[in-house]
Amino acid sequence: MKTDDLIDILSAEVNAVDPQRVKRVVLAFVSAALILALAGSVATLDAGWLDKFNSLGYLTLKISFGVSVVVLGTFLLLSHLRPGSKMQTFKWFALLPFGAVIGFAILELALSPASHWNSLVVGTHWLECTGFIVVTAFGSSILLLLAARQAAPTDLAGTGALLGLVSGGIGAVAYALHCADDSVSFIAVWYGGAILFCSVAGALVGSRLLRW
Repeated sequence: MKTDDLIDILSAEVNAVDPQRVKRVVLAFVSAALILALAGSVATLDAGWLDKFNSLGYLTLKISFGVSVVVLGTFLLLSHLRPGSKMQTFKWFALLPFGAVIGFAILELALSPASHWNSLVVGTHWLECTGFIVVTAFGSSILLLLAARQAAPTDLAGTGALLGLVSGGIGAVAYALHCADDSVSFIAVWYGGAILFCSVAGALVGSRLLRW
């Protein structure tokens, strides 16, 4: 068989590839993970849950922080699912929400008496916060991992880190409805710390589970 004949045979059944398919799958799975996390969070709320908050402004800040991590992380994730993409391209963008909340936390502490710092940073439910975000992120990461395996990433650790980042952000949004600790410092340390932990764990796991 001649080479030209072989090429003709191989190309006869070639179908057009939808370049937006992976994007749609990832966005659908991220949306599903967020909806499921929020549904689970709402289902476990106790009566009069809103009375726990000293200010709706803090509730808005907690949700906004988590949503910004999810949105930015998803944008970066989509770019890293393509073969040849590297974490170095946009890696600093992922730190923008954390930099902002840390900056406001430093300002909050600077304007508060030193005797209040411990309550502002540690709060009363730091362990619940961390555990809730990490456990919720674990469930979300399973969905996102299934979506990522529809693509062909080559930077496995970087892609895994972004999967963990998005999953952690989803966990943070879900926990915001339960959180009764109202301070920017608490958000920066415990929300931010839990999300970054999820990102590091995602990098370690992604190196193994995203191989293709």
